[in-house]
Amino acid sequence: MKQNTFKRELKKAFISGLASFMVIWPQPLKLPNVAGRRQDAKQIQKDWENVGKSLKWAMNDYERQYKNG
Repeated sequence: MKQNTFKRELKKAFISGLASFMVIWPQPLKLPNVAGRRQDAKQIQKDWENVGKSLKWAMNDYERQYKNG
């Protein structure tokens, strides 16, 4: 994965996760939509798992570059 692609995917995953989170909480007066909230929670989990994978990849790539000089 190239550096620009990594940054783009990281931003996309972060913004998507943040947007999903913001949709859950701003309307406390409406009746709870349990199924919708579960789906949002699953999407947030998936987004943050992708962020974690991207960070792990970046750290490993940096370590490889550091070792190779």
